[in-house]
Amino acid sequence: MIHLWGDAEMDWRALDEAERYLNDRCRQFARLGLWTKEKYGTLRVSTNVAYFSEYDFIHHIFYPGHVLYYWPKWFRKYIDWPLGKVLKRIGVLHVIQKYQHAVLKYFWKRAAKKWPQVAEEILDEYKWETEQ
Repeated sequence: MIHLWGDAEMDWRALDEAERYLNDRCRQFARLGLWTKEKYGTLRVSTNVAYFSEYDFIHHIFYPGHVLYYWPKWFRKYIDWPLGKVLKRIGVLHVIQKYQHAVLKYFWKRAAKKWPQVAEEILDEYKWETEQ
């Protein structure tokens, strides 16, 4: 359901709290750094840099969701990338990504249950995002 800014019937505070809740819980339990925002009264969730990948694996552990790389270039080239490639090759990375995806789905549905007055707005992109 689409809402315009200032709709009196929409509980904007609940949607904001649900957005913060989803972000915090995914970072806490899965080191999953989401980018979330409200647009037209619905919760938008972006996982552009959220999931662990073979590139910048260690970076995602310490700075989930950050695009800027905080360590020296030599660390990235000689430690972070080779480690990520090894973890991908042996299948560990796939298992971690599955876990992160399950955590995202769990807390997304839990946010909708916790704030039922805006559940439809919270789950607006749920099916599209969780099928990937």
